[in-house]
Amino acid sequence: MSRKVLAALIAGFAVVDVLFLRWVFIHFGNWGFWDWDYQQTLLEVARVSVVEYGQLPLWNPYLGGGVSLAGHTLNHTWSPSFAIILLFGTLAGTKLCIAIYLALAQWGAFRLARSLGQDVMSAAFAATVFSLGGVYAQRLSHGQFEWIAIAWVPFVIHALDRAREARVAGASRFASIRPVVMAGGFFALLILDGGPYQFAFFGVFLGLYACIRSFEVRAAFPVLQLAMSVAIAVGIAAVKLFPVLDLVTRYPRITSEDPFYGAPFEPGLFAVLFQMFLSRAQSHDPAMWMPYVLNVGCYVGIVPLVLAGLALGWNAARYRAWIATGAITLWISLGVAAPIDLWHLLHRLPGFDMLRVPARFNVYALLAIALLAGAGLTALRERIPDARHGVLAGATLLLVAAVNLVIVNGDVFKVAFSIRPLETAPRAAGFETHYAYSPFIARYRQAALYEVHPNWPSGSFPAVLENRGVRWAFKTIPFPSHALSTEDAGYRGEAWVASGEGRIEAVEITPNRISLRSDGGPMLLRVNTNFDPGWRVRSTPPLELVELDGTLALNVPSGMRELELVYRPVPFYWGAGVSLSSLVAATAVLRRRTLKPSNMEAGESA
Repeated sequence: MSRKVLAALIAGFAVVDVLFLRWVFIHFGNWGFWDWDYQQTLLEVARVSVVEYGQLPLWNPYLGGGVSLAGHTLNHTWSPSFAIILLFGTLAGTKLCIAIYLALAQWGAFRLARSLGQDVMSAAFAATVFSLGGVYAQRLSHGQFEWIAIAWVPFVIHALDRAREARVAGASRFASIRPVVMAGGFFALLILDGGPYQFAFFGVFLGLYACIRSFEVRAAFPVLQLAMSVAIAVGIAAVKLFPVLDLVTRYPRITSEDPFYGAPFEPGLFAVLFQMFLSRAQSHDPAMWMPYVLNVGCYVGIVPLVLAGLALGWNAARYRAWIATGAITLWISLGVAAPIDLWHLLHRLPGFDMLRVPARFNVYALLAIALLAGAGLTALRERIPDARHGVLAGATLLLVAAVNLVIVNGDVFKVAFSIRPLETAPRAAGFETHYAYSPFIARYRQAALYEVHPNWPSGSFPAVLENRGVRWAFKTIPFPSHALSTEDAGYRGEAWVASGEGRIEAVEITPNRISLRSDGGPMLLRVNTNFDPGWRVRSTPPLELVELDGTLALNVPSGMRELELVYRPVPFYWGAGVSLSSLVAATAVLRRRTLKPSNMEAGESA
């Protein structure tokens, strides 16, 4: 591909992306509702921990009386996206991430399509369908920020395909290991950006894909290469996975098998397929149950589906793995609407009972449709005798599909950031007491530019801007909230004497550290923070924290005037060590130069 073609491709995608994300840029200064409030709260807590307090973002004192931030499934601290948050702030950073990861998804899908033999125009068509298809728009517009991670999916698959092809071609073992390591690195980025839920969804897809590839080559090495890449990914992402595993083990989230997420109807097979891929109403029809739409919505339009159908007839042999894997993941995504409910069987497996809504598997059906549509366009152009007419036909179809997706799915972002910034109290110098319920919920609805769906307890983002917490806030991890708010009758401050002769004179709270000063009398001290085994006491002599009514407490002997509680979760430090070691090892493999064939043969014979 020449530089001129590459420049034209980049310019074209840039124009399309600006139009597609028009509502994100129009509402650039606005806040988000629904999951956006929760996601931006978590991001702001992590940002404040680093920027204002100079601490690692390990503990979140702002939600529900305190919970591990390092172990939160939606924590983005160690992902590339968090670097953007640090540089540009939470509000601007999240919107820039949407644009940056959209471009990454396009480049990855383009490279993957090219590796499958598609010409530049057809690969651009595939990249357009995958990135502008309804999944990215629906998930991101409603605040499911972790779905930016799907941008890494094509990179992982492309690297695994290179590893398989190198092995089939008889390349040296080292030459086939390098792309496996790259696949593991991209997979780790997907975990760091998307969390364990994306890990689970993508893991199912990749497992199916590798098994089908193994069947094609009549050998087990595609599955073994996948296993190696997963091990590398887990090692690099251990800094996130270890604390997450610890927290979800203590507070498991068991979800229902509700396939349509509370929708007041149960559509049949063809109704779901239509609403998933062809219904233009999913961007603006208030009659459609919003949670159902944001999960099922995967609009692609008629042109990509027709071209994908042509590929099934003209180029099915080359795309057997994609046809089979896409069909199975689509089958899972249909839930009870399918003739046999595969989702029901999957949801019963350990770990998968935390997943919710089978329709979220449709992103992999979308990727298969996008690649097949590109293959169909390639086959169509090859059957047009006049090359110029072939180019004109391909360009027309690409333009029609892109404009349609920009109009329909681009409008979905209209509701993404529809809250005009609310007036908040000046930020307190130190963390202050919790609200029982956020006072901002009603004002959110009053400030919204569009009618918003009734929300669960939320409005925590403006509370964090005030340096205050919200006790009864939306949370995806079902940890109990034991800390008291100022509205509770038993509230006696952020630390108080439960029994004894001592008195608390000062309390300073930062994300990972609580400093206390007393008059030196003996006492049983209670701290208004949820108990977590990661908390430690820095003192001489050493003291031990205990759990009292779900909160932190400790017996303070006479004469001790200053105490410091610090949050040091052991799983995080173990995970950080494993991640660092894995990253160093992976980097060493990637930097090592491939030996020349003669040297390799000599080494093997020796």
